[in-house]
Amino acid sequence: MSFFSRKNPVFVFLATVIVLYIIWETFYASYLCASPFSYKISSFLGWTSSYFFSLTGLKLNWIEATYCISIDGRPALYIGNSCNGLAFFGLFTCFVLAFPASWKSKLWFLPLGILAIHVLNMIRVILLILNFYFYNTSFDFNHKYTFNFVVYGFMLLVWLYWAKKQLPDAAQTA
Repeated sequence: MSFFSRKNPVFVFLATVIVLYIIWETFYASYLCASPFSYKISSFLGWTSSYFFSLTGLKLNWIEATYCISIDGRPALYIGNSCNGLAFFGLFTCFVLAFPASWKSKLWFLPLGILAIHVLNMIRVILLILNFYFYNTSFDFNHKYTFNFVVYGFMLLVWLYWAKKQLPDAAQTA
């Protein structure tokens, strides 16, 4: 059996992920990225991050109008729509939907996974603020590479754990 055969489950899965991701990216880029929903997610991420961060005692403010978190009156982090986690949610959803598992399993796992990604993104924001405040020379590198690697790695590991648990069910539905 050729890899590109419609009977090869790996090929079918990858092709489905690619098609779903193209649909997601088109929708995200043309509408969702600059939508009120995206701004609400950015606001929620900024608010929750600043709330939990304020428990450390540093004077931190979430400035809704500018989507900026400041520490001791100094701007520390701007949460743009591309940083709010919505792109992570979409990619994660594509992988879950493409996997041959029961809809019941997908419907409980998707919200749980998206919540876990949001919490990790909130931790990412908090660590970026600390990075900016205490050692800002590595901020750009950590923002661009380190934390993206961590979030994408986490998404992959969580999805792999779930997918592995679904394999007996996937074999029965094929």
